[in-house]
Amino acid sequence: MKKDENNNLENSNNLDETKFYKAINKYTEDDQLEIPRFNSAEETKIVPTVNEESQEELEDDGILVDNGKENIMAAEAELNSILQAQTNGNGDDPMANKNKKKGKLTRLEKFNIFLMTMTSFMIIGFIGALVIWTGLVSGLPELDLEALANQKSSILLDINQEPFFDSSLYSLDGTAHQDIPYMDMNQNVVDAFISIEDSRFFKHNGFDVPRFVSAMITNIKTVDFSQGGSTLTMQLIKTSHLSAAKNIKRKAQEITLSFDAENYLSKDEIFEYYVNKINYGAGNSRGIENAANYYFDKTAGELNISEAALLAGVVNAPNAYSPLSSLELATKRRETVINLMLTHGYIDKEEADLAKSIKIENQLTDVASGIVTFDDNPYLDYVSAVIDEVKEVYGVDLIETPLTIQTYMDPQIQEEIAKIQNEENYKYPDAIMQSAVVVGDNETGQVAGIGAGRDSQLIKGFNRATDMYQQPGSTIKPLLSYALAFEHLGWSTSHVVEDKPVRYAGTDKILSNANNRYIGEVTLKDAVANSLNTPAYLTLLDVEGKIGRNAVATYLNESLGFSRVNTTNYNTQYAIGGSSYSISPMELFGAQAVMMNGGYYTKPHTVEYVITSDGEKIEDIFNYEKTRVISEETAFLVSELEENNVSAGIINRMEVLGGRPYKVYAKTGTTDYGDTGLKYGIPLGAGKDQWMMASSKKYTSIVWMGFDKPIEGEDTYWTNAKYNANPLGKMNVLLLNAAHRNRANPGNVERPAGVSNITHVLNTFPYASPIEDIDEKYVTTGYINSKFNHLVDLDADGVSIEKLDGFKATLELNGNDKEISIDWSEYPEDGSVKSETYDISIPGAKATGTRLFDISWIFGPIQYEAEIKADGLIIETITSDSNIAKQKVNIPNDSKVTVCGYYKNNKTKGAETCVTVENKDTDQAITLPKFTSLQDLQDFANTHKLSPSQIKKGDNEKTTELNLDNTFAGVWYAGLKLEEGVAYKQSSLKKMTFEYRNYEYSEDE
Repeated sequence: MKKDENNNLENSNNLDETKFYKAINKYTEDDQLEIPRFNSAEETKIVPTVNEESQEELEDDGILVDNGKENIMAAEAELNSILQAQTNGNGDDPMANKNKKKGKLTRLEKFNIFLMTMTSFMIIGFIGALVIWTGLVSGLPELDLEALANQKSSILLDINQEPFFDSSLYSLDGTAHQDIPYMDMNQNVVDAFISIEDSRFFKHNGFDVPRFVSAMITNIKTVDFSQGGSTLTMQLIKTSHLSAAKNIKRKAQEITLSFDAENYLSKDEIFEYYVNKINYGAGNSRGIENAANYYFDKTAGELNISEAALLAGVVNAPNAYSPLSSLELATKRRETVINLMLTHGYIDKEEADLAKSIKIENQLTDVASGIVTFDDNPYLDYVSAVIDEVKEVYGVDLIETPLTIQTYMDPQIQEEIAKIQNEENYKYPDAIMQSAVVVGDNETGQVAGIGAGRDSQLIKGFNRATDMYQQPGSTIKPLLSYALAFEHLGWSTSHVVEDKPVRYAGTDKILSNANNRYIGEVTLKDAVANSLNTPAYLTLLDVEGKIGRNAVATYLNESLGFSRVNTTNYNTQYAIGGSSYSISPMELFGAQAVMMNGGYYTKPHTVEYVITSDGEKIEDIFNYEKTRVISEETAFLVSELEENNVSAGIINRMEVLGGRPYKVYAKTGTTDYGDTGLKYGIPLGAGKDQWMMASSKKYTSIVWMGFDKPIEGEDTYWTNAKYNANPLGKMNVLLLNAAHRNRANPGNVERPAGVSNITHVLNTFPYASPIEDIDEKYVTTGYINSKFNHLVDLDADGVSIEKLDGFKATLELNGNDKEISIDWSEYPEDGSVKSETYDISIPGAKATGTRLFDISWIFGPIQYEAEIKADGLIIETITSDSNIAKQKVNIPNDSKVTVCGYYKNNKTKGAETCVTVENKDTDQAITLPKFTSLQDLQDFANTHKLSPSQIKKGDNEKTTELNLDNTFAGVWYAGLKLEEGVAYKQSSLKKMTFEYRNYEYSEDE
């Protein structure tokens, strides 16, 4: 490469090549080595690029000087000299000439060719890398010391584009952010941060090659660039100068600016900027000095090993590792830091064990423990959610990186939430009871107001509106069981469900209602308004049978946005918001908005766009997709159930939301401790959480109230007095008032074209058309998705009578008569006219239900009927109230006999079952028995249906045997004695006259 080309290339990209070589060739000591501590730039022997006059003097002092292109040229000259020496300066190698004569290359010639080839490739590769690097660092911002030094801050704007938060001013007393010089910090702070964040910080020049290579290998394996391998210097640059994009270009810029920072700043200055800039997880905790004061009521110069390790561990994931979010995670993270401090030799084992033995909760101040909170800032709960969203979507912590953020915060709503939580216009029923609030726009998913808890005022702490996950209780019923019944089972809002004892699938546990009573048959609207449990559970079982359990779990997770639901943990108890089902108030807002917004889901969000410190507007990543997740017809039908909760006139705590010029749609939910509260003195099954979601067409307000944890002796449960005070209803009244104050009437949820009215007989499904003269109290009207609006004929094809499971018929001869015997299978249910109450008991739960309607009230009882057909013609019909019947029939001997049986009432009949029976000939041959008495003859006559007139007394038979006198002599016909075993046709017997005779003694025969 020519010298002028070098100059042009350097001028075109302003790249200092020496920095790049230093990064690549830097020694790579193991993490286990002890790290020196430098306190000044002089000790580190690193200075910025200098002019030629000063260079020689600095080199004499042993200080490394950045020579830029001169070093490259010197390396190139040295390479050329080596090549020149090997070729005698003119390219002629004597050995080569000798080998040329022999026509073969010597080993030296081969090596020279290889060396020259590899050198060419290296030069070409270097040029290519240089070109690529030039592109990567194009648009590189200049190093800005003000950005490093916290002289710029993030500004949040409300919906009116008015600023409501400045990240530099959120200390306890409203004063400016406090920094602490490096020299005033306790050595524990330095040791802890270096151990966990950048173990070679005092050795590298801003870019740690082994760490970077390891991260790059991970990136290549995952085809992702989220692993940065960032040094502490690079982290400082990232938070103050660059966008959150995770790509090679940003990483190249980060590396280059880190070189600049290391050239212009000493190590202690970089460390000072870093720990003073970052966020430590909550409240007044931006910067190490404020964090030390907030958590421990100390300065950063007073922190012990345990405290320094906690703060160093928090910064990697402030939400997760803050002790305000999770003491368990914070403790584990602190132990990780302490172990690394031990590994690197900063502390000994005794010190490590002692530091780990200290409980974090015993070190925290009252402020950090949540006992004392900040005052007079109504917006901080909302700021907390914005910080989380910007971090999640854009990858930047706005507390550390200056941004201008346009939010959807509505001061009119947010200030009302703050008043409620501060009890300025509202009274909590319990001093310990907590609350969480989310108010947002149904159509857009834009969050207008957030309440993190009573007197919370936390910038980066536990936000109950977004971070708290609890069982949703009955609030989920219309969104889950009944929404899917409308969508997949074809139900109408006038459907009838059954409230009865039922066991959870696969268990012995019996599901009950809040009042431990069961109703029986109940309209769907009343079931929802009274928050009945068993109908919701049984409905979801029907839905699972239709679409499968996995489809239900997917609906909850992907369609409604409940992030903790999956196909593994889902079970049918989710129908009542129980089991492992847990949601956040923010997630419930997103799900409820679907029903107010025609079946579309938009992820709840607080940010419209972000403007970086260099003026770039970041907007696309905050445009949340609007996705249809259920039909608009189903969404409307769910809204009808929720509106009925408010307007039905039932005392259910939601009635207080009514009386407005627009409809309100609402649902409540309750969860209990079960038996887990007993050890705290809490009664078995006492209430733990209360939910209420209340919506207009425009806004939805979500309120949760309950207790963060049970406390013995503090009544941390819902007593009847607390419950009856209806604090959630009253709070939602205030929130809806604030959301609509001085604004246009939002109107009501509009009925889609695909929803129609349906009028049908009560408690029928498929829905049946009313018959003429039916009592109006048995007819109901509701809404239904038009594609399911198909009525059946009640008196023909309608509410079906069961088909016979079994049917038998036999034809027997009784003398000269034929007798048919019929056996129907018993009707599966009681076929009588049903009473208005019925037994719904199961083992372990005795209960009586009420019927709303039964078909027997119109059609009468179920009867058993059979048609007897001879050669296809009905010759007789037998009707019985019993399932067994026997009857004489007159059937010709030579005909084919078929019997068809079925169930019936006085309006219709069920499907018939037919059997063919043997038709026996009635004129059969009858064998005479031995007649030994008149009684034998009479019995024979009765058996074969002979007339008594056919039996007569004949003349006596003479006998000489005295002992036979006046005894039975036998039976005669036509002068002949009938003998045993002789056979006669039945028809002949009926024409015969039977003469019986006795013996008479006579000496002369």
